[in-house]
Amino acid sequence: MDRNNLAFDPDAIMDQLADSDLGEDFDDDNDWHPPGQLTNSSSDNEDEQEARNSTVASPSSSNKWIRRRFVGKPMPTLISEPTEEVLTPSEYFDRYFTEEIYELFAFNTNVYYQSSFNKQLNPPVTATEIKKFFGINGILGCIRYPRIKMVWMQRFRLSCIAEAMARERFFLLRVNLHIVDKGSVSPEIQSQNKLWLVQPLIDAVRGRCLQIPRDQSHFSIDEQMVPFLGKCPVRQFVKGKSRPVGLKNYVVTSSKGLVLDFELHQGDTTPLSDRSLGLGPAIVLRLINTLPRGSFVYFDRHFTTIPLLEKMLTLGIEGTGTIITNRFKGYQFPKDSSMNRGDYHEVVNNKKDICVIKWKDSKTVLTCSTAIGAMPIHKVQRYDKVTKSYIEVTCPDMIKNYNEHMGGVDFSDQMMEVYRSWHKTCKWPIKLIMHLFDLATVNSWYEYRQSCDRNKVKNSNIMDFLDFKICVSDFLLGGSTRKRTREEFEEMAKMPSTSHYQLAPIPTIDKRLDGYNHWPVCDSLKAPRCCRVTGCTSRSKVRCTKCNVYLCSTKDKHCFYVFHNEK
Repeated sequence: MDRNNLAFDPDAIMDQLADSDLGEDFDDDNDWHPPGQLTNSSSDNEDEQEARNSTVASPSSSNKWIRRRFVGKPMPTLISEPTEEVLTPSEYFDRYFTEEIYELFAFNTNVYYQSSFNKQLNPPVTATEIKKFFGINGILGCIRYPRIKMVWMQRFRLSCIAEAMARERFFLLRVNLHIVDKGSVSPEIQSQNKLWLVQPLIDAVRGRCLQIPRDQSHFSIDEQMVPFLGKCPVRQFVKGKSRPVGLKNYVVTSSKGLVLDFELHQGDTTPLSDRSLGLGPAIVLRLINTLPRGSFVYFDRHFTTIPLLEKMLTLGIEGTGTIITNRFKGYQFPKDSSMNRGDYHEVVNNKKDICVIKWKDSKTVLTCSTAIGAMPIHKVQRYDKVTKSYIEVTCPDMIKNYNEHMGGVDFSDQMMEVYRSWHKTCKWPIKLIMHLFDLATVNSWYEYRQSCDRNKVKNSNIMDFLDFKICVSDFLLGGSTRKRTREEFEEMAKMPSTSHYQLAPIPTIDKRLDGYNHWPVCDSLKAPRCCRVTGCTSRSKVRCTKCNVYLCSTKDKHCFYVFHNEK
């Protein structure tokens, strides 16, 4: 063999040494770098060197990083839970917005109006009106009007809203809506908590999120924006977000998008117990408090540091995330220009519990993990601008898992943005209240979907988010649980004025099963109408005054009872 003709391949030599019997001793004590490979003192360019010099030395800077394969840990398995009965949309939503919340809104709105105008609101705001207020905003998020006032105009009237509340009453509630009495909060609490005006609602929604069962599974942590352009003590600008200006909310979700906990950013007063590793790691440590040991958590480069991963290992939680280049020291990866698309470079620390991979797609990315390495290697489809076609690109397992499980917060944001309850207002508490309303609606839908999946409900019978939100809003618009007056009942009991029969739509499940004011009347019709119970072929003259549908009610058939009591 001619040694002069042999090409020197440092990567091949390191792979052979890692797989040899010298593996243990070699990995722990070797600081050798192959000839031609940059050491930590060199840099790809002057900008990267300046960034590295500006980074404060971390406790992990003593780690020795060796190029070798990382032994990944097994993926967590879902714990089988007892099958929960599929509830109605309003029953899921009521877990977030309880009756006590509506009563609190009504009481403090009346107090605020009286203190501002030195007179009582006539008539006083009730919990029923607060429900209708949120129901109207839910409908307006699904059916967009350029101006809210158009809902009450004769030409563009939306009857479900216009009949539920007068226009002046709606805007009066919107201007004076409060959940906290300003006079009852001390200046000390106001200085310690910048969000004290909305704190009871934050606690109620977050309290329900904390009650959601947590399996040993995959979770993602990211930022969420509450869009607001007005004056606010905690307003932030986050570059790269679709809504860059507003209130910042740190959220932990399941990989599917179910919100499990959140913490609104308040600057220095944000309740973070451990800030020793920096702001980003402090947020992660705060949000993983309620996760079980063995969980896999994913986050982006704004949170990731090597000391954070070491801290998470001591807590029994596995972390995976992208990392900024100047936060990683102790090993010099190849230059971006020397890597081709699909190439990767994997290194492990001397304790063999943290793996860092540099992978190149259209650009290079640096990722690190305490549980996942490069193996097994996958093939992913990527678009090639040169050939103008899709090609297969080599992808490490760490990158594949990160892409699959990191998007939980984005899924939740996407659902909230599609049918967001919008308000043009200069009051940030109103914006935050409506954001929490949307968050509760989206989370309720995710819980509903989980129950449907566990009960193996057909996809065709599962409501999409639009139908779900309309159903919740329609239930809130129903408002009162009181009995109707005699005049209201007589008006509803009147037969249709036209002889041409128009088939009435089936009411939402919450309206059908609410158990209030479903009165049967027998219309004097020439020909009975078809019974609206699924599967019934009979005809009837008995009509429900609330649902406005005809149902059988005889000694042999009890469709009226079945329609209002069975799902």
